[in-house]
Amino acid sequence: MKKYIFFLLIVSVQTVIAQPKGFYYYSRAGLGVSTFKNSSLSNQTGKLAFNVGIAGNYQLNNYLGIIIEGNVSSKGSKIQGTEPATFTSPAKSYEDIYRMFYVEVPVLVKLSYPITDEFYVKTYGGFSTNFNLLGTYSRNYDDANNQDLLDQQINGITLLENAVVYGVGFEVKDKTDHLYSFDFRRVEALSSFGNIKNSQNQSISGYNQYYTIGFGYTF
Repeated sequence: MKKYIFFLLIVSVQTVIAQPKGFYYYSRAGLGVSTFKNSSLSNQTGKLAFNVGIAGNYQLNNYLGIIIEGNVSSKGSKIQGTEPATFTSPAKSYEDIYRMFYVEVPVLVKLSYPITDEFYVKTYGGFSTNFNLLGTYSRNYDDANNQDLLDQQINGITLLENAVVYGVGFEVKDKTDHLYSFDFRRVEALSSFGNIKNSQNQSISGYNQYYTIGFGYTF
């Protein structure tokens, strides 16, 4: 039950000025879960992620549109691990918390299919260029006798990140030509943002991934 409630709370709001054809603007805000994609990250939990932004949509017809967005996003992850014991100290359990902020510029192709004049199903996909604004991590040890590391710079963090973006959903138009919308969006990085530590405290490349679930109303 708790997982179901949490799933419903992970939502985003997307607002669109509805037009069958032509150019229009919309704004969006999102809330979701972010992790790192890497097969060697065996002890990872998701971190709350959000994004907000504006976009332009050129609708070629009722079925095909081109979207360019500009979003500010927060993402990262949490990794539990252990520093191996040494001759002078025992093993140390910890949790690393990674926090990153980006400006994302997705270019998307949107396909819509009108079930009726008021109800559309949609799918979209494309690529995004992401510009890093900030990237830090903190290491919190389970043993209070060990000194935590706060707001450390991510090693080798890059300015640019490339990612693929795709999603599905539906839109419902009301009598004033405003749209209710619902969609599921997935974003997966194609390039590494820098180096992180895995559960064995080994340095590996980090790749962002996150999803949002969207629900909203035009204004």
